[in-house]
Amino acid sequence: MIVDETFTGCLIGGAIGDALGAPVEFLSADQINARCGRKGVRDFEPAYGRSGAITDDTQMTLFTAVELRRLTGLDDNAYQEIAELFPLE
Repeated sequence: MIVDETFTGCLIGGAIGDALGAPVEFLSADQINARCGRKGVRDFEPAYGRSGAITDDTQMTLFTAVELRRLTGLDDNAYQEIAELFPLE
């Protein structure tokens, strides 16, 4: 149970960080400072049409996590479990 909770927590933490950074992903430090101030990103901002949107980085992480779980035999329903964490709508 602890391993599952830690694993899930890492995925969610990564997705949150990705969503926070998505609006400034390709900006320089100077551009981020101009847009967000010296403290940087402090809240979800619009990216890819909505606030809190994840990027392909999170999508690839989830695909990798699903496959690792499947290959190690930890869970036959890994895809469904992880997909439910990040509904498309």
